[in-house]
Amino acid sequence: MSERERLHELVESLPESRLQAAIAVLEHLDEDIKPLSEEELANISASLSDIAHGRVASVEEYERRRGL
Repeated sequence: MSERERLHELVESLPESRLQAAIAVLEHLDEDIKPLSEEELANISASLSDIAHGRVASVEEYERRRGL
């Protein structure tokens, strides 16, 4: 089965209640999306590492530390 055939199969299997969401996603794919830069990818990687190691704070804690 080709990728296009698989996509058609998935669309045909969607319940009516999910069609609008599928349309929104597919229309968004038509937009010209700029790839992330090396710096952006590095920042994401560092953030995921912080999360994995528990180096996180709630919004409330962040605001308290900053005196906000």
